[in-house]
Amino acid sequence: MNTSRSHAVHFYEAPESLLDLLEAFVREGLARKERVVLITLQERWRLLADRLGTEDRARLVFLDSREVLSRIRVDGMPDPDRFAALTRELLEKMAGRPFRVFGDAVDLLAQEGDFEGAVRLEELWNDLRRSRAFPLF
Repeated sequence: MNTSRSHAVHFYEAPESLLDLLEAFVREGLARKERVVLITLQERWRLLADRLGTEDRARLVFLDSREVLSRIRVDGMPDPDRFAALTRELLEKMAGRPFRVFGDAVDLLAQEGDFEGAVRLEELWNDLRRSRAFPLF
C-alpha cells in the first residue's frame, strides 16, 4: 500500500481506542523519519505526549484543533482561502521533508452537528492531498 496516498477514517467506541490508533499512526511516521502534524485537542495531545518518548517530540507539530477551526472558518464554514493559508504555513514548516497529518477538526464539526462544515473541511483536505501526497488520519 502506498502510505503517502492513504487517508484513514476510523470509527471508534472509546477515546482510548482512538488514542491507540493515533499512537500507532505517529509511531509509524516517526519510524519512517517523517514529521507528524497533529491537529487535535490539547487534552488528546497531552495523553499522546505521555505515551511518546521525549526524543520523538522534536518531529511533532502540534496545533490545537479548536484554534485551527477558529482560524479557518468564515461565517461558520471552513473557508478555502484561510485553509490554504494555514496549510501553506504547515508545508513551509515541513521544508520539503516527508510528513503525515492527523486531524480531529472534522470530528469536532460533526459533534457540533455541523455536518456541512465537516464535509467541506474533508473536501479541503482531499483537495490538498491531490497536490501533495501525504498520509492523512
